[in-house]
Amino acid sequence: MQLTNIGVNPHGTRVIQKIVDKLHTEELMKTFIKVLKPHTVNLVKDLNGNHIILKVLNCYDPALTTPLFETLNNHLMEVSLHKHGCCVLQKCIDSASPEIKNYIIMSILQHIPELITDQFGNYILQYVMTLGDTNLVGSIAKTFFKDMIFLSKQKYSSNVVEKVYFFNISALTIAMKKQKRNF
Repeated sequence: MQLTNIGVNPHGTRVIQKIVDKLHTEELMKTFIKVLKPHTVNLVKDLNGNHIILKVLNCYDPALTTPLFETLNNHLMEVSLHKHGCCVLQKCIDSASPEIKNYIIMSILQHIPELITDQFGNYILQYVMTLGDTNLVGSIAKTFFKDMIFLSKQKYSSNVVEKVYFFNISALTIAMKKQKRNF
């Protein structure tokens, strides 16, 4: 609990970030991550604390930060629907190994209906689409196609619908054709 108390303090977060900078051996980094892991979700959701997690993701090799990725993936919805959490999750996707990145993205795709209508969750879906994988864009489009008109009129989901058009209009066209066949 002490780590969380220090990490959420504006001055304490800076101290912990300096500690992250000073840990140069793999053994020390692993030990720090082991201590940090139980506090990860609370820190991610805090205005000051999230900077500690971002610092670790920026400074440490993705192989060392796997326990943090796993923790965040286990609390995917709690993190994705949070103002600071959605930003940290995007950084996780950026810094993860290809295998972990794919694992996180597949978890995200399981929650499209909840994410698309949320004020912060929609950013996660938009970000996934910027990764350039047309199959991902197609998967997202297929999930919401039957509700596309409704979602296009909503404040948050309309941004996701717009991104589908921007990144992959063919994915939406394919989804539309499949939908017509189902009628």
